[in-house]
Amino acid sequence: MRPSSFIGRRRESVEFSELLDASRLVVVTGPGGAGKTRLALRDEPARPLVDTLAAYLRSLHALLILDNCEHLAAACGALAESLLQSCPELSASRWSCHEPGHGDVHPC
Repeated sequence: MRPSSFIGRRRESVEFSELLDASRLVVVTGPGGAGKTRLALRDEPARPLVDTLAAYLRSLHALLILDNCEHLAAACGALAESLLQSCPELSASRWSCHEPGHGDVHPC
C-alpha cells in the first residue's frame, strides 16, 4: 500500500516551494524515512514517485549519482534502469564510500 500524501507537512511544502523560487539549490536534510524525497518531488499521491521523477528528468541533460546505496543495490539498480530507459539525456553513476578506493566513481 502506497502512502497517500504528506499529513501535516503543508508548512514544509510551502516553505520548500518558496526556497526553490528563490534559489536553484535547496538542501533538504533529515533522517531516513522523514519524507525528504517526497517533499523534493512535490508529492503527487496518484502517481508513483518514479514516474514523477522520470517526468522531471526526461527533458534534462543530467547526471544522476546514486550515493551510498549498497544496502539497496537491487532497488537502486532497478530505479536507474527505469530512469535511463525513460530519460534519453540522463547518465547515471554510483558513488560508494565503502569500497576500495574511497571516492571512486563506478558506472551503473
